[in-house]
Amino acid sequence: MKYRPIVFDCDGVLADSESLGWEAMERTLGRYGVTVSATDIEMLHGGSFADDYAYFAARGSLPAQDAFWDELSNEMFALFDSQLQAFEDAKDTLESLIARGIRMAVASNSPRDRLEQTLAATGLADLFDVTVAADDVANPKPAPDLYIHAARLLGVEPGECVAVEDTVAGVLSATAAGMWTVLVNRSDADLSRMSPDAVVPRLTPATVMLPAVSTPSGEPR
Repeated sequence: MKYRPIVFDCDGVLADSESLGWEAMERTLGRYGVTVSATDIEMLHGGSFADDYAYFAARGSLPAQDAFWDELSNEMFALFDSQLQAFEDAKDTLESLIARGIRMAVASNSPRDRLEQTLAATGLADLFDVTVAADDVANPKPAPDLYIHAARLLGVEPGECVAVEDTVAGVLSATAAGMWTVLVNRSDADLSRMSPDAVVPRLTPATVMLPAVSTPSGEPR
């Protein structure tokens, strides 16, 4: 049986990193008198660091973006090293896919150093053929650039891939690239704002393998 490649988002799909990332953001912004609300987090969920920085820089006097990232990443990576874990369903699913010969990539809105730190801290770094970070493309999600680039590195057209996402921005990115898109709905996402091809409550080999099965027409089952 032939399978199409699968491209995974990272934060929120593979790694339970969102809360730690926002904890680090709150600590770092607090030094400059800027607070973070639940509304802020909901609105920015799934966006890029550049978007987050621009949003908060408009509300307070922050250092330049690169300097702020250095402060934020120091906080964040210390938390990742001590507390970050992969979701309990992630590693088993990935290993099952590898056993079936399925090629896999990660396409993340995170900067390259955050993506690599996340994959290393969770023990997932060696499970992917390709990793793509926000630094690697001109436009982050919800633009399709990350998924288009991941497909290019895998040596296939975007429409030949399955994408696995958990946010509105991610689903919009993957569908704009032309990928069959599975939403892992871990946090009651607002489905009115996106149109994934499938919605599942958690990762299992079956939930991502079935749409990855190639039919004679090239379409997923």
